[in-house]
Amino acid sequence: MKRLVVVTSLTAAMALQVVAEVDLKPRDLTPVTWLKAPKHPPVEIVRDGVAKTVVCMANPQAAALWNWTPRRSGDRPPVLKQLADQLVDTIKVATGADLSIVTNLPAADQPAIVIGDCEETRQAGIDATQIPVEGFVIKTAPNRIYLVGSTRGGEGTAWAVADFLERFAGVRWYWPTPYGGRSILPYTSLAIPPLHYHDQPVFSYRRMYQDWYWLQARSCDEQILQMPSGAGAEGSETLWLGD
Repeated sequence: MKRLVVVTSLTAAMALQVVAEVDLKPRDLTPVTWLKAPKHPPVEIVRDGVAKTVVCMANPQAAALWNWTPRRSGDRPPVLKQLADQLVDTIKVATGADLSIVTNLPAADQPAIVIGDCEETRQAGIDATQIPVEGFVIKTAPNRIYLVGSTRGGEGTAWAVADFLERFAGVRWYWPTPYGGRSILPYTSLAIPPLHYHDQPVFSYRRMYQDWYWLQARSCDEQILQMPSGAGAEGSETLWLGD
């Protein structure tokens, strides 16, 4: 399949009648640690453009994020909220299907993508208290896809959602989505095979120290390093990718 750079929902109208090819070990993604996968049929997310699964924010903290509202102008949603939105939007753009968001676990015969630590994920053998900081586990079960991050700190669950989207939904982020920097493969059906893997950063924190202030030559610098005059094309616009 050809990779298409997409903006908003135009790709839905251009989507090809194809089944997404699931490559468990794409060369452009960070290698993860694969564990023995359970045995069960693939978990269908979308079939022929129709949603077959729901997204469940079963963890109380995750569920609370779904109803997040800004307190003042300029407030950004928490990272997990942003990634949950990206999950729903990516599937919509790629397939035209709308995934419903629920906060209570559905019946066992209803496929669900379960985000965050909860009693069901613990029963499935995922102990979030033992996952390293900023780490995550992705594991399937009959009619379930569990995306669980560490409860010891960091944004592990958000990283689980991001890895799932890149590895299975065919999305790549090159720069902010509003500026056309998201790439999504179009397809009409997506099913996830049985799998079980985990990942965590080598360092205890995935982001750059001081966030976008990395442009400062030293931590004591008061001003951000300025771009040389003429370095940008005429009419170009600065994008703060660290936000």
